[in-house]
Amino acid sequence: MSQHSEFSSVRKSTFYDLSSGEEIDFLHMMATLCACNYESTSSANFKIPSAYAGWAGDLITLAGDVARDIPSESSDIVELTKKLLKGEDKNSPSSFSLSDLMADIDAVLINKYMSTMPIDKAFKEYYSSDYKNRYSNFVEQEFGGQINGLYNAAEKYLSPGLYNSAFRMVFESNYNRNIIPYVAQGFTEYLVYEAGR
Repeated sequence: MSQHSEFSSVRKSTFYDLSSGEEIDFLHMMATLCACNYESTSSANFKIPSAYAGWAGDLITLAGDVARDIPSESSDIVELTKKLLKGEDKNSPSSFSLSDLMADIDAVLINKYMSTMPIDKAFKEYYSSDYKNRYSNFVEQEFGGQINGLYNAAEKYLSPGLYNSAFRMVFESNYNRNIIPYVAQGFTEYLVYEAGR
């Protein structure tokens, strides 16, 4: 029997955001939180940016979903990106669900608390705070509140490079360079819209 068998129920549990009622992928959150915490506390010389374990990695898979679902050259890729993020098309699900996005954002924001307190207190502190403003807090913390900073980061992570190529291969995400600015714009517009709600 595993020494951590008391935590096996966590894998089967479902967690919901109290403000929206949406499911939050807890295991996804923990993976992202581990990557964020490692990046912020490790003294290693070589570290893969934690965003790849969270929102940027998911954005790469989303770009593959967008490429899969583009009906024609003249399609509005920005709107298709937002539609997939919202999960509006049940016949063509996105690999970057709202559940994953909230998990990624919450992990980044919870990690900030972990610089001064243990994980259990960090969770309690975060979900007792203004977590309902997660989108605007995320844009503020990660990009200095700058919308163009969010867009530039999304475009950078989607663009060809060592990590991008590795993640695209692992997640079988196939897309061409032409859609990168539009997917980055759709992602940015979606987060800005959610931050303003």
